[in-house]
Amino acid sequence: MREYKVISRKSNLAQLQIEEVNSQLKEAGITISLNKTFVDTIGDKDKKTPLTQKLPADFFTREVDSAILNGEADFAVHSAKDLPYPLHRDMEIVALTKRADKTDSLVTANGEKLHELPTGAVIGTSSKIREKEILALRDDIEIKSIRGNIEERIAQVDNGAYDAVIIATCALHRLGLSQRVAEILPIETHDLQGHLAIVVKKGKPELQKLFSSIDVRKKYGSVILAGAGVGDADNVSLKVLKALEKADIVYYDALIASDLLEYINGELFPVGKVKGYQKKTQDETNALLYKSAIEGKIVVRLKGGDPLIFGRGAEESEYLLKRGADVTILPGITSASTAAATYNIPITMRAEARSLSFVTSHTFDDSEIEVPNTATIIYYMSVTKRALLQQALLVNGREESEKVAFVSNIGRFNEKVLICSIATMDSVEVETPAVIIIGDVVNHYRKEKRIIYTGLSVENIETSIKGVIVHYPVITTQAIDAEKEEISSYKNIVFTSKFAVASFVKLYGQELLKQHSIIAIGEYTKKELEQYGVISIILPEEPHSDSLVELLKEVDGDIFYPCSNISFNKIHILENVKTQVLYKTTLVEQPKLDDACYDAVYFSSPSTVDNFLAINEKIADDKIIYAIGKKTEEKLTALGYKKERIVNVQKI
Repeated sequence: MREYKVISRKSNLAQLQIEEVNSQLKEAGITISLNKTFVDTIGDKDKKTPLTQKLPADFFTREVDSAILNGEADFAVHSAKDLPYPLHRDMEIVALTKRADKTDSLVTANGEKLHELPTGAVIGTSSKIREKEILALRDDIEIKSIRGNIEERIAQVDNGAYDAVIIATCALHRLGLSQRVAEILPIETHDLQGHLAIVVKKGKPELQKLFSSIDVRKKYGSVILAGAGVGDADNVSLKVLKALEKADIVYYDALIASDLLEYINGELFPVGKVKGYQKKTQDETNALLYKSAIEGKIVVRLKGGDPLIFGRGAEESEYLLKRGADVTILPGITSASTAAATYNIPITMRAEARSLSFVTSHTFDDSEIEVPNTATIIYYMSVTKRALLQQALLVNGREESEKVAFVSNIGRFNEKVLICSIATMDSVEVETPAVIIIGDVVNHYRKEKRIIYTGLSVENIETSIKGVIVHYPVITTQAIDAEKEEISSYKNIVFTSKFAVASFVKLYGQELLKQHSIIAIGEYTKKELEQYGVISIILPEEPHSDSLVELLKEVDGDIFYPCSNISFNKIHILENVKTQVLYKTTLVEQPKLDDACYDAVYFSSPSTVDNFLAINEKIADDKIIYAIGKKTEEKLTALGYKKERIVNVQKI
């Protein structure tokens, strides 16, 4: 039988914890011989220093750690919640045992409960968190620091030095002192309370294997802290998309693009914070992530921008890692990079801007606004303090004439950019959220034409249209519950949109497409059909319904026409055409656009015209109008928009 050297502190509790680990191994069918060593740590020797003051991280583990690192012991057993974080870089936890009782108990001399203690009663605890929890229940008692092992603390209650002491319930049970539990306290305890941790020197695979059978982390899931970038789903990495597709639950921020959420198959849970309001506090979010992870779920925490740039990703990662959860971080495009790229501002530039700082004034006092000595400074969450920021910049030697770019609502419909100087930055009106870019690099600013695209997919945009495409869908389509009809008697099937193709395939399957003569209204619809293996596709001379009708009048045999609930054109009145509604088109609720946020608007169908105007009322006179197809153009001219300002894009 292999003998292993195990080390722990000298206390009775620490020694019993070794026996508990050994018992769990035996339950798993593993029998080992143990050579036990017990040591007093500096924390055991120094029983006067209050634990509430700042102490060395290894106050209770230093001597044990040294024995592990020097090879004097194979492994150590600790109460998991007492381990320092992070561990020494050459050590690791190879197992967390199953959790014992997680609660805290009140121990009193004669079994008195908390509400029975007199006003001014003295309760001993070495934990600031426990102190806060108890005072929330009884603010008329006194909390006093206490030191010593469990038995020594109880003795101080019995001799009258304290009226009560708070002790972990599992410690009392392990010591055979369950009878001293006066009351289980209704307070929050550390997530690792009740767990034991087995610590070894890194590079010991045989020990990892030995303890894997009792490691509860095997059943844990994992947490991915993922950067969603800024704006629509096109700004995320393939790794993030793959993570979202396999996630069991996604906790997401307030400004995550709605089209990105469509990639998520698992449960969605909003935890976002916006100025003045938050769905969950950071502590609550941390706890939710941990709870889902230990339940065995694949968890994605989807954060705007990059998780580690003013995103509190470090706090979430540390919270989870301290508790033994597996964490992966996937970077995202931060808002500063997106803003700079959109407006051609090179935040670094050879020979002109060789240094860069990211700063936030969000958590600073007004007197602490930092002004780094770098060529470019980008401030996050600082718009409301811009007057104070201006003063700080000038005091620290920045020139009044230096350029400033405010970019608000980055990557969203109502994105705006405002260029000014440090001299005038306090007087401009800026929407939040926004980033502030300061430096000579702002002189390279260039604004491209912003085109609002109202259709379902930006893939449908004619490539000759140049500018920044902002997807602002005002319609949505979805298949409806429809019964299959017998369509074998129809020689032809006609499609007037890619969504008709997708809805048909969903109901009838793609094999039927190869058994009929297929007619499509235009190139986009044709490409969708080709995705399903259709090779021979007939097109009208022009991609609009009038030209299509003329073609249909000449075809041989009856025609099956899958369409939407709002479809009505000349095809419907042809005698040899049978229509079936397979999908519905409805209005998408969108925020009203500020005219200053775009230069052109692109309509994909008459219904997008109706729905855009239902939200925005009119198209300003200085905007270019793009329209796909004759019917869309006719819709616009019928509403009074001059034909001269409409660019007809003939590809549907």
